Amino acid sequence: MWATLVAPLFDGIGALMSNEFSVSVLEEAYLLWKGTFKQFMLIPKSTSSEVVYQMIGIDLVELIFKNKEAVMEKWEHRKKGMKVGNDGFTKVQRYNPLIGIPKEFCQIIRVEGQICIPCWKKGIKIVINQKHLEDVHGIEILGYQRLWTEIRDYFVEKKKQIFDKPLKRLNREEFRKKWLDVIKTILTDTYKKIAGFCKLGSDII
Repeated sequence: MWATLVAPLFDGIGALMSNEFSVSVLEEAYLLWKGTFKQFMLIPKSTSSEVVYQMIGIDLVELIFKNKEAVMEKWEHRKKGMKVGNDGFTKVQRYNPLIGIPKEFCQIIRVEGQICIPCWKKGIKIVINQKHLEDVHGIEILGYQRLWTEIRDYFVEKKKQIFDKPLKRLNREEFRKKWLDVIKTILTDTYKKIAGFCKLGSDII
């Protein structure tokens, strides 16, 4: 939904960014790009940038330059009085590794964005991610980053299987059946292990 409702709003910005030489401005645009996705998915600001970028499935740099090419070509067509449409223009390749992934995956991410209550009582503000729980409290959970690696790799493998079959598409239901029970089980197990370490529904960072 983000790719359909929000991402197209960056098309105009992307065309302008191709001529922007200020690193700080480009960084602000990139942060806005990621930030809108995090807000849309209701995941913490502290979520790994690498994971977020892979979840988005669109190369921002490619988007910028493809949009610039399309804008310039359309302008040339208009100057020549030619009809301008979207056909014939190269589109940015988008991957959707979130296909069929249930909402519980984002809940797992949100869990690791919670403030650790025992540490907070000691004056330390830190989130209860996988590393913190294991290193400080001796609790092992399957963190969202490791889980995401498995989801991503499975998606890539399935994508390779249809690479030379342009008429075949990935089956959303196949992905849902693969991951629904797995992710729900991981979420339930995580809730049990972190009972007392966070307050579900509290602030996330």
